[in-house]
This record gives sequence, C-alpha cells and structure tokens, in this order.
Amino acid sequence: MRVAWLYLRQYLRVRLSYRGDFLAEFLAELLGTAAGLAFLAGVFGGAGVSAIGGWPRDTVLFIYGFSMLSMGLFEMLGPALYRFPETYLIEGRFDQVLLKPVSPLLQVLLTGFNPMGATEILAGLVLMGWTSHRLELSWGPLSALAAGGMAISGGVILISVFLALTCVSFWFEDRFGVQPPVFNCIVFGRYPIEVFHPAVRFLLRFVIPFAFIGYYPGGLFVEAGRWSESTRMLAMATPLVALACITASGFLWRLGVSRYRSTGS
Repeated sequence: MRVAWLYLRQYLRVRLSYRGDFLAEFLAELLGTAAGLAFLAGVFGGAGVSAIGGWPRDTVLFIYGFSMLSMGLFEMLGPALYRFPETYLIEGRFDQVLLKPVSPLLQVLLTGFNPMGATEILAGLVLMGWTSHRLELSWGPLSALAAGGMAISGGVILISVFLALTCVSFWFEDRFGVQPPVFNCIVFGRYPIEVFHPAVRFLLRFVIPFAFIGYYPGGLFVEAGRWSESTRMLAMATPLVALACITASGFLWRLGVSRYRSTGS
C-alpha cells in the first residue's frame, strides 16, 4: 500500500504541474460521461420508452448507474492492460519493470493510473441517487457498505478479465491483442441480461462474467424481492466470483512472466 501511494503521489505531482491541462481533461471527461447519460435518458424519455423487456426504466437506470462504479474503478487501473502488448512487450519496456524490486503487476497497473475514471464513478453515484429517490430505496450504513463492496468486486472482475486477456500476449505477440472485441461486450453487463438471447446470458454469466458488474450486484438492491432464491444467491456470490477471477488471472500472469524472454534488442 505504501508503494502504491508513492506511485500515485508521484503521478499526481506530474499531472498537476500543468493544472489547466488537467482540469480541462477532467471537465471533458465529465461532459463526455454526462452526454452518455443524457443519451440514455433521451432513449427512455424522448422515445416514450418506459421499460425494456419488462424491466421498468428506473430499475434499468439504477443497474446502469451501479455498473458505472465498477467501470470507473476499471478505467482508473485498467488502461495499462489495454496497451500492455505494444508498450511493454513489443517495445521492450517490460525489462525495466522486472528490474525493480516491486511487484511487476502493481507497477504496470499504477504506471497507467487514470484519475479520469473518477468522473464515471461520480456520474454513477448521481444516477443511483436519482433513481433511488424515484424507486423509494432507503440506504443505511450496511447497505451502502454492501454496495461499495459489490462495486469493488465488479471492478476486480473487469481487471481480472482483461489481465487474463493481456497474458495471452506472452504467447502470441500482437500489437492490439484480443481485448477490443471483449471490451465491447461490457455494455451487455450494464443492462438486465434477461433481455438478451440465452446464449448471450450464458456468456455473461459463466464465460466472461460481465453480468456481475451491473446486473447481479445492482439488481440485488432493487429486484431481490422478485428474484428466485438461486438468482439471489448468485448475485450475493459476486465477491466470490471476483476472488475466483483474480486468482485465475494472477496464475496466468505469473505463468506468462516466467516465460518472458525480452525483445533481444
């Protein structure tokens, strides 16, 4: 934790040396996120859509807002994984990482730290607050703590999935890797998965568990009363899914690092 804090402090010192540029980027990210929410609101409002696949508008928006918390955490730590094949393997910068007496994975994640992910979290909290009021949800310390734990678990799942995909580059060097098509699938986990084809639902539950970043943890706070016992148990298992994902991807990472042979240049 101390090393992580030192990395983040150094990063912020560098970025804040150009405060105007940092503020402009933060505002641009915030406006971009707000534009996305405005589009979503327009789909429901302007088009007269009150439900999707039987799911009420406010419930869908709550689940979407909940997924933004996990997505924001991923956007803070995940960008380096997206660029890992080109930046670290093809350009040979991974040698520098291995020479330092700090966890290579920690270095990679923190070197690519992106504070702009906070805009996604902020927008998600606003959307959750608005829909909670409309849905008449009551939040206490325990429920807020549970929501925070679920959101962190969702972020861990996202990081784990893309860490596993990144590890493929240790065996098959490719400038872009296999992340882009999988990244586009995240959007499916931000809506109630019952509206999708059974094959897509199976994919989101058991192959690429993006259903656990929005639908299951978010739905637990608004739909648990109407869910079956098995569905509620599956939603409550979100932290266990996160633990399984990070364990599996961590194993792949260590295996990939063990076979790394540098660029030879």
